[in-house]
Amino acid sequence: MSAMVHIDSAKEQLLALKVQPDKTLAKFWRSYDNDGKFKDDDIVQTDNDLQKFSSFRAQFLQALYDNLCQRFPCTDVLSAARALCPQSWPSDVLERALFGQSDIAFLCKAFLLDSDLCADVMLQFTIYKRQGIPGAQLSKLVKLLEVLPISLAECECGFSQMNLYHTAA
Repeated sequence: MSAMVHIDSAKEQLLALKVQPDKTLAKFWRSYDNDGKFKDDDIVQTDNDLQKFSSFRAQFLQALYDNLCQRFPCTDVLSAARALCPQSWPSDVLERALFGQSDIAFLCKAFLLDSDLCADVMLQFTIYKRQGIPGAQLSKLVKLLEVLPISLAECECGFSQMNLYHTAA
């Protein structure tokens, strides 16, 4: 359930790197500005090298960002699962009271839970937001979400592992 939080964080960091250099690049620029060297190697720069470098760097980081967006699309189930991640909850107590109710209802419907079980899950989610302790039924829903692959890469890895154990011989 926290996978999308981590992916969103990585995407935000990539976008931030487009406008602000990271620690290593900043160290390089400081060294270059001081003596025109980096790690005792002379750096020779032409007039448009800085512009080319900035352009290629921005294109590279944007390509990484686009790749992450393409490989990990935020499906309805993943979007709804964010409600179970405490980091996504509003800090205001009144906003938190109703937060995620429709998401949990959507998940119950997506996993074809009967109405009685869905009611228990909804109640346990409300308690979970207040006390931080998920009930038994909500824990089952969480376990269902934890085994869902968030990308095809995980499925391919699983099949690859299965083929290592189950060979034709």
